[in-house]
Amino acid sequence: MNLFLYLFSQNQVYDMKNGEKKYSSCISCHGKQGLGKESQKAPRINNQYRFYIEKQLKDIQRGVLSDGKEGRRGGEVSKMAPFVKNLTEKDIIDLSYYISSTFK
Repeated sequence: MNLFLYLFSQNQVYDMKNGEKKYSSCISCHGKQGLGKESQKAPRINNQYRFYIEKQLKDIQRGVLSDGKEGRRGGEVSKMAPFVKNLTEKDIIDLSYYISSTFK
């Protein structure tokens, strides 16, 4: 039996197993449940909407805030950049669906 769980939403297919795999590199800062870590200045990401997480990841890849300003407070983009720079569009979708549906 195939262990991959595919879900369909807005004509997008996402892979929860890939999202879980990609989240493993987020745990050191955001925690196992997405509660964030003050010591890492990593925000809580549980209970966030999928579209918000997806947009934030894309903005971080581009090095801009949602308001279009380059850089982020205290270099947050530079901290996240190594973790998101190689994520594909599919990875971002899978990761955002994983986070938004797992941590509620």
